[in-house]
Amino acid sequence: MARSDRRERILRRDAQRNRDLIILAARDVFAEHGVDASLEAVARRAGVAIGTVYRHFPTRIDLIESIFLDKLRSWVEAGEQALAMPDAWDGFAFYLERLCSLQAHDRGF
Repeated sequence: MARSDRRERILRRDAQRNRDLIILAARDVFAEHGVDASLEAVARRAGVAIGTVYRHFPTRIDLIESIFLDKLRSWVEAGEQALAMPDAWDGFAFYLERLCSLQAHDRGF
């Protein structure tokens, strides 16, 4: 099954809940320890078995990608807000402050 096919399939409610728990746990674990943190730590934090992690995210990159897409959206939103500001310097300063804020406690990103 292609990566895009896996993303588009509809999950059972319990499977979706597990996927969401894994993503939340991975955000925390990667933010605390970087992206080289063990997937076992992610599974423990999510309260699922390691097999469940691999069922939803066959590779570490698949998991990282799902987490970082949300982060990248935040960067884009900050850029759009900065561009909308009438004063270029204020927009630039806002953007830098927002990026620093997004990264301040996230070693993974």
